Amino acid sequence: AAPPIVKMADESVVIAQLEEAARFLFASDMGVPASKREEAEICFNQLRSIPRPYSLCQCILGSNCSSYVKFQATVTMKEAFMREWTQIQPEERHIMLKQLFDFVVANDSSLSDYVQKQIFVLISIVLKRGALEDNGGIVLKSYIHNICQSLCNLLNVEIGCCFLLTLLSEFSSSEGSSSIGLSLDSHFRCKRCIEESGGLLLVITAAMQALASFVNKLEFSKENNISLLVSLNLEILSWDFSSSTLHGIKSVTSFMSNVPLKPPPSFNDILLDPAIVHVFLKLFNNFSGGSDIVVSVCQCLSQLASLSGAIFSSKDIGRSYAINFVKTLISSLMQNLHLSDKALYGITCVFRRFLSNFCHLLFVILTEETLLALSKVLVHLFEISSQRSATIEMSHEDSSMLEESYCFILEGIYRLIEPPTGNFAGYLKESLLTLVTVYLRNKLNHPRGLRQYCTGFCTTLDFTDDDREIYYDELSYLGFISRHILTDFLSMLLDLFNQCYSKCTELIAVLSSSESNTAAVYEIEALFEDIHWLLLIAAFTLTDVVEGEECVIPKQIQSHSFEHQTNDLFTLEQLVYNTDHSNTSSVDPVVSLIVCLCQWCVIEKDMIDKGLKDFVSPQVSESATWSLFTVCNTYLLSSRKYEKMSDILSRMIVSDTDESRWLLFFILDKVLFNTSVWMSEEKLCICSMKLLTKLCQSSPLRSTYLCNSEKMCSFMKACASGQHCLAMCSPSVQREIFKGLVSCASGDKNAEFLNELLGLLYSQFEGLMASFDSQSLNEQKHLLMLLESINGVIVASHNSIVNVVFPFILPILSTCVQIMDRVCDFQDLYQAILKLFCHVSENFLLFLNDVSVSQLYDICSTLVSVYAKIIVGKYCKKMSDDMDYDDLTFFIETLSHLTTKDYIDFSQSDTNDVSIHVDVVLKGLCAILPAVHVNEDLLKYPDICKKFYELLHYVCEIFPESLLTLPTDCIEYTFTLIGLGCVRFGADIRVLSVECIESLSNCSPTVNLDLFIQGLKFFLKELFKEMLMSYHETNTISHFIAAIYQLMCCLKEHSINVDSILLNESFGNNKGVKELLQANQSILTGSKVHRKEFQSYVMKCLPTIRDSCFHTTNNV
Repeated sequence: AAPPIVKMADESVVIAQLEEAARFLFASDMGVPASKREEAEICFNQLRSIPRPYSLCQCILGSNCSSYVKFQATVTMKEAFMREWTQIQPEERHIMLKQLFDFVVANDSSLSDYVQKQIFVLISIVLKRGALEDNGGIVLKSYIHNICQSLCNLLNVEIGCCFLLTLLSEFSSSEGSSSIGLSLDSHFRCKRCIEESGGLLLVITAAMQALASFVNKLEFSKENNISLLVSLNLEILSWDFSSSTLHGIKSVTSFMSNVPLKPPPSFNDILLDPAIVHVFLKLFNNFSGGSDIVVSVCQCLSQLASLSGAIFSSKDIGRSYAINFVKTLISSLMQNLHLSDKALYGITCVFRRFLSNFCHLLFVILTEETLLALSKVLVHLFEISSQRSATIEMSHEDSSMLEESYCFILEGIYRLIEPPTGNFAGYLKESLLTLVTVYLRNKLNHPRGLRQYCTGFCTTLDFTDDDREIYYDELSYLGFISRHILTDFLSMLLDLFNQCYSKCTELIAVLSSSESNTAAVYEIEALFEDIHWLLLIAAFTLTDVVEGEECVIPKQIQSHSFEHQTNDLFTLEQLVYNTDHSNTSSVDPVVSLIVCLCQWCVIEKDMIDKGLKDFVSPQVSESATWSLFTVCNTYLLSSRKYEKMSDILSRMIVSDTDESRWLLFFILDKVLFNTSVWMSEEKLCICSMKLLTKLCQSSPLRSTYLCNSEKMCSFMKACASGQHCLAMCSPSVQREIFKGLVSCASGDKNAEFLNELLGLLYSQFEGLMASFDSQSLNEQKHLLMLLESINGVIVASHNSIVNVVFPFILPILSTCVQIMDRVCDFQDLYQAILKLFCHVSENFLLFLNDVSVSQLYDICSTLVSVYAKIIVGKYCKKMSDDMDYDDLTFFIETLSHLTTKDYIDFSQSDTNDVSIHVDVVLKGLCAILPAVHVNEDLLKYPDICKKFYELLHYVCEIFPESLLTLPTDCIEYTFTLIGLGCVRFGADIRVLSVECIESLSNCSPTVNLDLFIQGLKFFLKELFKEMLMSYHETNTISHFIAAIYQLMCCLKEHSINVDSILLNESFGNNKGVKELLQANQSILTGSKVHRKEFQSYVMKCLPTIRDSCFHTTNNV
């Protein structure tokens, strides 16, 4: 062992000994024996265990020893302060803190950064702990005042900023807690203390004054000081003020770096002063050439743009602030539009934040002149960022920051013209037109746009990316903006489509005569890229898809269609093919744009027919299919009736018109064309079948038309018998195909189509099973495709045909269970079987009659028995990193779905015998409990964890007595896993686990009573400890208290002394815990009134008990 550290009187000897220890720790492994390194570690551990080491540590700091020794001395002082807090007088602490700060100031040039940082952390933590005392706010404010005073006088700016940044970080929401052992409640009390004492106001006032001094004196060369002052201001401007959050407490998990700025009214003088914006904009203009300072400056401006809350005591104050902010911003940018990429990104963030925050006021407060100036600045910033983005993207570099910049501008314009009370679009027509023109110009290739296409098609269009997803936001904003200038935009878009299609026709003729024409190949590739973007833009212009809402034709489209109809003599077929080259310029422009989407399908088919498939782009075909899907979803599937609309558009929407039928069969041709030509393109085939499914689901009349179509019947027969070219496509494609086919057959008049489909599919399955060889890869693949096809049938089966489809499904389920043990080594196959059961129980169970339900439960019981054998071999052993757990997820889901019949039943049966499905579910639970208990890491997977605890919650809530009839080991596993759920996982799982405990404590078991009592004792100790020793949200705490109360009542009924359980070695010396138990002995009756009384009492005294528990634990 290392020699003990000598007495404190011999400081020089101690320092020498520590220096020697540090030298051993930092020496190379080859030069120092392990024993010497261990002795060195013991030496530093002894230093940290010395009582009252403050004089020794200060002596070490003042010596010439190494930085590491000084760092350890600082850590020792920090730990001693917290350990001996009650033994040190406040005056003594104050003197030591002043000495430490003065030491940093005096030795700034020689002190290592990490030692200085640790000293600042020490001071901050001591001040934070002191903030919990009666006069803590006064002491804290006084200390901050002294630091800020020197900051205002521009003395020790760097040291002052570094210290204040460390102090604010320790008190902020982002910290949440620290190594000193304070609870989260105590942390937020400290946070409120620095806010309410005026400490924050002192800091931002001093920081702004110091920053303004540098700016006004044009001392921009002192970048380090300016950078620190800007960071200090940003720390305050990003502060999550307690007054803006519920009860002054915000969960650490919900902390965001860009929280809205909602300070109290005491910040009026500093934050509402127009000079503060001027200061930051001067800094922005000076550093906009590329300095990193501009990023922090823009973040400060962005926070000022989000200013809201109680600081605006009246509407006039808010309006005045918004006017001054936007005018100052516009004026500053007019003088400086040569911005670096960082500055451009930052300032667009500022505009986005400002327009999001104040858009509801702008129509009231802005003059037409200011509004036009604002729009010009926004359009100019958009032009710069989009042009730079296009240039960088052509050179195959990362342009994401610039793409975000111009997307922020689009969002800002959207916010500006969104409010229905304003008419900004009318004022801004010219700016909006310029904006969409710039967007198109920077998206399209020469000569239609500014891009120079020269690198080949495949390098530009990446098939692994989906532009609809990547650019969804900007395309949505563009569509919204373009609908406010619809006349000009439609004219522009139709002209671009016509140019592209005319050029495409020319290039097809050239390639048909000479496929080796390289120039024509490159040109048609560039053309396809343009068509790809035009198709997407057209779809987003014609529709306004909002997640979770019914698709409605936008009002601007309706009005424009009605106002511009002059000729309704043309049919859709004439417009799409235009065989007689008639002048169609008088046709409703909205219909003309829809026709453009269809015309690409005609051009694509023409290229295939001429043998030019190698030049056709599957991505453009997918874009066209998706655009048709989106337009059909809005125009053909809506149940609404529109009054104002052109005649031809009205005829296209109604189900039983010639126009509607022609469009329906045109889309069917497109779907069948895609599946025959692009069978190797999985995403395109899936998109095509989703289009077919949507059409069928929209109207029974349309599905009947399709079922009666010869092409559709031929397609169905080929797919169901496995003779179509799609038969060997991926499983996901098979699933979508049969979803579409069953959706088509769901109408009342389509029974023949459905029966033929099911019969052919079953015949194919039966033929395969007759001589199935589980070792044959081809037969495995064939079976997998069939199972996915059947899954598609199940998922698409409407409740009206469930009892027709189930007799077809039942023998397939039986056969699958029989072969499951033979295919268990083939992961995809047996997962597909489990998925089949999962989908049947989810989609069919609620609508089946009693006989069918009984049959389904019987086959599920057999499945449980088979899977129980498989799961023992797979999970009851050490897991590997590459294991797939989807089978367990499907199995748990199946058990969960089997429980739904208990409380939801849409069938016509008069009885509902739940005993059968309870037995199946409990049998399944017994199968998975050992696996989950042995491999608790399974619960690290969120999906498995959530579904497992939801299943446990159901069983505990509805059938707790039945759960306690399980084998003893299964009951013990259940109790252990419920206890684990209370402490290890997120809030949702905790609540589920706690509710499981509450349900169990309400039951009256007739068997396994001793095990039940033992489990209740275990739960009570775990919940009580978790409630006191960990921080949880209020809702979670309420569940904890309710469960604890119920447990105490239940144990009391069984004559168990609760005090002996809880007053163990952890809480036995805690006075608050003893008082809580004694005060509530008389109300452990189980009544709702007494439970509320208990809950109120615990919530009231919980913070005090929790703090005393923390201090007791730390002292131990």
